[in-house]
Amino acid sequence: MPPHDAMINMGVPRTIVAPPEESLMKQEPHPPEKDSSGHTHAHEHGAALGGRAEIILSLLCGALLLSGWLLDRTMDDSSR
Repeated sequence: MPPHDAMINMGVPRTIVAPPEESLMKQEPHPPEKDSSGHTHAHEHGAALGGRAEIILSLLCGALLLSGWLLDRTMDDSSR
């Protein structure tokens, strides 16, 4: 029995979902920002980690996860 037939037998109604509109799928580029003197500048991330915040935080999380796993593996069972 196909999976969708099993769901219909359980009472789940069959619905047809319309595809998203094309306008929702396309993102318009943001115009460059202008400073007080009228010069245009590219968008900059003023965060402390800059544009690489995501990769830095993911590597940090991975390192912390690994260190916790290694500490758990190296601890003596009698000290728990």
